[in-house]
Amino acid sequence: MTTRRRDLASCASERPYHLKFLTGEDSFRLLEMRVFDNGRCRNDLVELGKSIASKCGGLPLALVVIARALKVNQIVYDWERIENNFWQYVVNEKDTTSCWKIVEASYGSLSSEMKACFLYCLAFPKGYAIPFQMLIRLWMAEGLIDSSPKKISSSKDRAENYLIEFENLDLVIVSREITGSIKRIKCNDIFYEYYKMAVTKESVFQELRLKPVLPSINDPDTSRRLHIESCDLSDFISRIPSAEHVRSFLCFSSEDQDLDQQTKLSSDDVDIQLIAKAFPLLRVLIIESINILSLKNLNQLFHLRYISISGNFKELPAFFSKFWSLQSIIIHTSQPTLNIKANIWNMSKLTHLKTNKPSKLPLPSTQKGKGSSSLLQTLSKISPETCNKDVLGEASNSLKKLSIQGNIEDSLKTKSDRFSTFEGFQTFEKFECLENLKLISDVSCHSNAFQLPKALFRFLLKLKKLTLSKTMFGWEEATKLGQLPHLEILKLEKEAFTGSIWKPEEGDFQKLQILLIHNNELQIWKASRYHFDKLRVLVLKCPKLESVPAELSQFQRQSIITGPENML
Repeated sequence: MTTRRRDLASCASERPYHLKFLTGEDSFRLLEMRVFDNGRCRNDLVELGKSIASKCGGLPLALVVIARALKVNQIVYDWERIENNFWQYVVNEKDTTSCWKIVEASYGSLSSEMKACFLYCLAFPKGYAIPFQMLIRLWMAEGLIDSSPKKISSSKDRAENYLIEFENLDLVIVSREITGSIKRIKCNDIFYEYYKMAVTKESVFQELRLKPVLPSINDPDTSRRLHIESCDLSDFISRIPSAEHVRSFLCFSSEDQDLDQQTKLSSDDVDIQLIAKAFPLLRVLIIESINILSLKNLNQLFHLRYISISGNFKELPAFFSKFWSLQSIIIHTSQPTLNIKANIWNMSKLTHLKTNKPSKLPLPSTQKGKGSSSLLQTLSKISPETCNKDVLGEASNSLKKLSIQGNIEDSLKTKSDRFSTFEGFQTFEKFECLENLKLISDVSCHSNAFQLPKALFRFLLKLKKLTLSKTMFGWEEATKLGQLPHLEILKLEKEAFTGSIWKPEEGDFQKLQILLIHNNELQIWKASRYHFDKLRVLVLKCPKLESVPAELSQFQRQSIITGPENML
């Protein structure tokens, strides 16, 4: 039997055969065979043919469908026309032999809520790999799935089930971590244009384009959600109309997908005051790759639930505390630090605070709002000096991801100027939910007595992912990390440990699946499969390492090893 649904195939067979997408070369070869009687493409059509074949995304049915149109019209002009209107040939409602029925059946089988969630994915540029956690938070902010505080966990589970269903129907392509968790999703390019028609028909989003002429958004029947490419934003601002019905304004760049890695924003400065005045009832505001002049002009956007912007910001203003509905704050600044003036601890719906530079958190207010209780699940990144009980204690019952960056060495000093404990870690005593921890030093530490804090092993028993960078612990300290019972991912980035020899103890790291070591000193690593029984991915960037333990080289299901030529 054959089926489009992966879950159905798994029910029919323990080991179903999953058809793979064709490579670029195989796609073009199939196209040649279907179009030309002799199976060879004419020289003047080769480049166009390869371009058209690549648009089929490796899908044999799409290649067969488009080949029928190409076979009838074998001149350059006609092939250029077909390439420019590619999707109309592949997905044609009037042509029963096209991919129309497959597309219609896949989309039609979804529930109303699932359709809305899927179509929302098309607000991102074509080919954009959408971070999974970002998409879930946007679904919640838009009201597409329940975001009530008591149902956050169940809502995330439902969102993940939706994406799995989309994957089963080949509506999206899902990339996963080696641990199996969803990392990013991307809409299937081959049917992207068709589903964009559904987006317009259902008024899910209105795409703003300067060419052709920018459409009017004063019409009350127009979609309440707008999205635009960042390259068009400045021109749009100059002629922006007033539209109180707009609830979401999204501006993405198809080129820059990871602001964490961005070193240069657009040279165009945007006065966000114009957007705030035009769309006073905004719930979602995302502007990527564009430099915002000031945050102070946002003070009237009381309905905000999600905001992600970039600029030369020194602080997060206190008026953000008045945004009672705000769930997610993502700030990218070119300043070395960001001072959080807003009382984030009194914002009862805030679950996610992310900054690209270390932020200094405020002390909790002595006056609590009605029913206020911090639900923060993500704090990334914060300065070490604010990592103490007085500050972080408010988030102890909810925090799942924490990133600390700054002068770690000074923060480890005790009253006797010794470096044996990190006093800030004592606040983790109640952090029973913490699963992801990053400890990053801006400068290399130099104390010989520098040790991993004991609180790390006493309190963070649910920790699944740990990242250390420039902390310069001794390798004997690395062995202690094996005491963390649920650790799955360990990233020891540059200068996380110092010394030339690491010898783990047997029985350690029993659940570790991913291990990355970037170290310029490590020469000898005495390890075996008994130390890393579940390891699936090994990444080594150790130029002085004499050899990789033979057992680790042989038993890994997947290994990525870089280093000297004489390494195994």
